[in-house]
Amino acid sequence: MGVHGIWQGNTNAMKLSADWSGALARGLRRYHGAHCPIPPLMVSHYGRLFRGQAQHLGPGEDETWVDESLVTDEEEAFILDTLDPYLPDGVDTASLPVDTLGLGIPYVSRQLAHVLVAVDQKAGRGTGQWLLRIIRQVYRYLHDDDGYGSPIRDLVAAELHRPGPRVIIAHSLGSVIVFDILTHQDIGPGPDGLQYLVTCGSPLAWPTIRRSLGHDGLLRIPQGIQWLNLHAAGDVVAQSRGLAHVAPDVHDEAVRNGVAEPHSVVRYLAQQPLADLIAKAATG
Repeated sequence: MGVHGIWQGNTNAMKLSADWSGALARGLRRYHGAHCPIPPLMVSHYGRLFRGQAQHLGPGEDETWVDESLVTDEEEAFILDTLDPYLPDGVDTASLPVDTLGLGIPYVSRQLAHVLVAVDQKAGRGTGQWLLRIIRQVYRYLHDDDGYGSPIRDLVAAELHRPGPRVIIAHSLGSVIVFDILTHQDIGPGPDGLQYLVTCGSPLAWPTIRRSLGHDGLLRIPQGIQWLNLHAAGDVVAQSRGLAHVAPDVHDEAVRNGVAEPHSVVRYLAQQPLADLIAKAATG
């Protein structure tokens, strides 16, 4: 079973499942032969629950939904805290010109605008605004429980607890949702029969996320579930590093997704460590 990441409001479970299955099949056939069995993969689609927050479609490969609502003081504090590791060392952000941000950005304070420019200076033009859209959706999930958090957990958890899934593959925000479900007292310890959790491009190392989830210390999932985490060079969401420094039970694997789309889920799904795990689970 798969749990997708941010956006995806303008697609559906059937299309996501087809896209993910195709990418997974490419990896399995590449590393385990043309006759390797391809297990069924269904992706839980919660992205439609975010559609109400957006006013128009933004540019991008998946026509990302852009949140144009005003940034509250509490949300801005979360955003600034999250972006802090992405800032270049020794730079006075207040001195940076903000005219390079261009159009397509919701109203933000001048302080936040300067920070976005600083992120661009370190990670490349446009990265600040791209991360801003991601962080805003993460914030919605973590801090608007009635509007987003609880309905999303209920939807995904209902599918997790159906008979059958032995492997969960969670990408980006999906890894936060699955971790939350597996460790949430009101949800339970996880679906029966689950053997493997695979996270890809995960932001679980962000201190703001761990604090919001009530896990200031080390991250742990229920015993008996093996945890594989894939992180790609250049994936700014995963900060180009693994999770072992915050989750001692995880097995990190560094992969290469190319320079154009290092956070892309279909690139993660075709990687050898995942293919090896799926092949092992299918014959276990």
